[in-house]
Amino acid sequence: MIGIIGTLSAIALYFINPSVQLNKAEDVERLQNASELQKAMVQRMIDTGEFINDSQIPTQLELAMPICSYQVTTDVTCINVDGLVSGYIATLSRDQVETNANYSGYAIYKHDGFVAVISTHLGE
Repeated sequence: MIGIIGTLSAIALYFINPSVQLNKAEDVERLQNASELQKAMVQRMIDTGEFINDSQIPTQLELAMPICSYQVTTDVTCINVDGLVSGYIATLSRDQVETNANYSGYAIYKHDGFVAVISTHLGE
């Protein structure tokens, strides 16, 4: 009887796998944050006629540039989108697994004239 319970418990843990479920939940949050940033960029473009730092945004996914963390203004390796905060989004999301303090964990590029925001840590 105890052997059967142990076997069933092991099978249940294999299929439930809490770490996999947690990673999936974090990915949902990442996708939601990327979508929120993308929608804010588009809304600002509708309001002003241009994207924030439009000339710095690359035009290919392979060249997507990191989005800077909030109030990082001197790092030329990332795109600053602080102008979205308060008018278009409440805060600039930062992925908890991002190791570079200057980066938010999201990247941006343009495709066919529209901006796209992606999570750089999807699946981690």
